[in-house]
Amino acid sequence: METAKKKNHGVIFVLLSAICFSIGGLFLKMVPWNALSINGGRALISAVILACYMKATHHKLVVNKQVLLGSVCLLGEMILYVYANQLTTAANAIILQFTAPIFIILFMWIFFHQRPRRLDILTCAVVFGGIILFFIDGLSGGGMLGNLLAVGSGAFYAVVFMLEAFPEGDSLSSMVITHSFCA
Repeated sequence: METAKKKNHGVIFVLLSAICFSIGGLFLKMVPWNALSINGGRALISAVILACYMKATHHKLVVNKQVLLGSVCLLGEMILYVYANQLTTAANAIILQFTAPIFIILFMWIFFHQRPRRLDILTCAVVFGGIILFFIDGLSGGGMLGNLLAVGSGAFYAVVFMLEAFPEGDSLSSMVITHSFCA
């Protein structure tokens, strides 16, 4: 019974997360501020929530090389995403940001000499093919910079995920540091 209850909670949290991510781009378009101001407002709200969570769970703030690198990459991801959202459609910015798995495989191969499995390559090829098909239907010249920034956001996002695998990595500390800095 406990396992089924946890599974149901997981499904609900994934659904809520998808809803929040989906409406996030819409809200970014509705706010008449510049990208850095929007990023600061988002960061202020999330920094307060994350700090309260850390206090409630007695999670100590960790500061080390991996955490700071994670913070820098998260900062790059956040700023590029908000700028991309202002320069292209919200759908483009969100889809291109989620090229992160492609970058993870590429970075693991280049920096750690970890060869991707055939299934990884096939999955990324399908994802990449889908992204290409998504954009074949006419990219506007004005949206191209936004699309490139969104791809850059995906690359930074990949590094954030990769750093979590390091023993000294602490994504929660990276997020609190980044969001506090941005606020």
